[in-house]
Amino acid sequence: MSSKNIFSVDDLLKNSDRSNTSILAQIIDQIELAITAGISHEQIINDLTKKEIVNFTLPAFKLALYRVRKRRDKNEKIGAKTHAHSAKSEISPSPAINSKESPPIISSSTGKMSLQEIKQQTPGLTAKERRVRHADQYFNNYMHPYTRALLEKK
Repeated sequence: MSSKNIFSVDDLLKNSDRSNTSILAQIIDQIELAITAGISHEQIINDLTKKEIVNFTLPAFKLALYRVRKRRDKNEKIGAKTHAHSAKSEISPSPAINSKESPPIISSSTGKMSLQEIKQQTPGLTAKERRVRHADQYFNNYMHPYTRALLEKK
């Protein structure tokens, strides 16, 4: 595969106001294809410079390529988390953390449930939700005296 057929200027919006890195981000898929095909970074830079798409030195190209890949990977991770979260909420809503529908079965002598007991009773909770529920056992009973006084006045 030759680098002559990889970069088509027609795909690009040639704008002198745009940075080399932003243009590189726009054609990253074509660049990745060229690298996978075995074309060296030098050949890619030469081709991009000849076609007046961008003008990079080798170190600047490598740094820009690193930054574009990093940004792309970060965006993909965020998208995957958002997709997983929305899919989870569409499939089965997670139970409310402070739900009073079913009283918990407490087997310890302190009256508090361990993380393992919470996990056994509510398998649908994530690890974070279990930790919050476990912590709520210790903090929900405490109320600042001023808050208590305000609530008693109502």
